[in-house]
Amino acid sequence: DIKRLTAEIGYTRILAANGKAEEAWQLARPAAALLETRLLDTATSRTDLVRYGSALAASFAALTELALHTGRQDEAFRFLQLANLSDIVLTTSEVAARAAAANPDTSQKIRRFQDLLRQRQSLDRQRSFVMSSGDAAKIKAVAETIAANDAAIATAGAELDREAPAFRQLGRPAPIALETY
Repeated sequence: DIKRLTAEIGYTRILAANGKAEEAWQLARPAAALLETRLLDTATSRTDLVRYGSALAASFAALTELALHTGRQDEAFRFLQLANLSDIVLTTSEVAARAAAANPDTSQKIRRFQDLLRQRQSLDRQRSFVMSSGDAAKIKAVAETIAANDAAIATAGAELDREAPAFRQLGRPAPIALETY
């Protein structure tokens, strides 16, 4: 569960702030490994990546700080890259994936999939504003729109998996080691 993992990372920040940085690092390592697997695993749906992107970025930023605090530069560099797998990086790699699609029909489907993902991000922002208004009808309408968008993302993703199985791998960048930089 992403929420549990991010809470664990938050707890390690408290430990480190109280002079227990090494203990915090030992607790953070398993959560960090699970978060990284979730982020980089090609089986992780784009919907989940969009939904949890900001939580993952914040957690990896905290892990970067903890790694630097405990003298682990290689890990800090890796976590910094993971924290910065932003919309821009994902979009850039997705453009490369779309360009790699030899079939124009598949390329168009990739574009539609990406448009649905961007729409999901917009809907998340819209939901935040609507939630603060307290208008139950608007909240319900946005929730229904999000559910429909998530279903469309799942359908489009499954279709791409059948037609262009390499798409997920091409569209998912991976961090490099500090010594290769």
